[in-house]
Amino acid sequence: MTVRGLRAFLASHGGLRPPWFAVCGTAVLVAIYMLGQPVVGTLVFDPATAGEAWRLLSGHLVHLNLEHLAWNAGTFVLMSAMAERDLALGPERQLRILLVGAAAIDLLLWATSGGASVAYAGLSGVLNALLAVMLVESWRTTRCPSVLAVAALSVGKIAYEAATGDTLFVDVPWPAAAEGHAGGFLAGLAYAAVMSRRQTKGPARTPAPVSGRPSAAR
Repeated sequence: MTVRGLRAFLASHGGLRPPWFAVCGTAVLVAIYMLGQPVVGTLVFDPATAGEAWRLLSGHLVHLNLEHLAWNAGTFVLMSAMAERDLALGPERQLRILLVGAAAIDLLLWATSGGASVAYAGLSGVLNALLAVMLVESWRTTRCPSVLAVAALSVGKIAYEAATGDTLFVDVPWPAAAEGHAGGFLAGLAYAAVMSRRQTKGPARTPAPVSGRPSAAR
């Protein structure tokens, strides 16, 4: 295939659009990991660490080992690309979802810690927020039973982690952060519910002028 033919093929299929939001986000995750564990230790989220507000955000961007980073980064790229391509969830909406998830996780961990030191790290919690929104949007548009199956498996995974303290799919030196995953998933459901309500209401409609009487511009 010639270069011209390749361009024509890509144009006829919507073009080649790399998921730049996911690519740039993954670059940030890798850069932070490359700083080394001593620096990472100052970035993890810990409710007992007062006066270090950056941990509220940075805790979701640091990872405990290479396997932890690879799993979350790969999942992020895949989910972000699917959300943008199939569900029209662009970078701005994805960023809002991730921030809402981060805030909910931070609040839940702070509320349940009782002032004790509870270290938390990783992107998986906020990815659960994005997953929940994607599931709601997929169900709203397709009513496909597989969406319910994925939702059930996601809830089951969180329940397993809460009951056993073990992580699935990845080996990390800390116990599973079930509160973080649950908080992210619930935040995503709440975000999707609010957005769905706004879409249902729709924009305000201007009443039509009374027949026979000209409308006045103000």
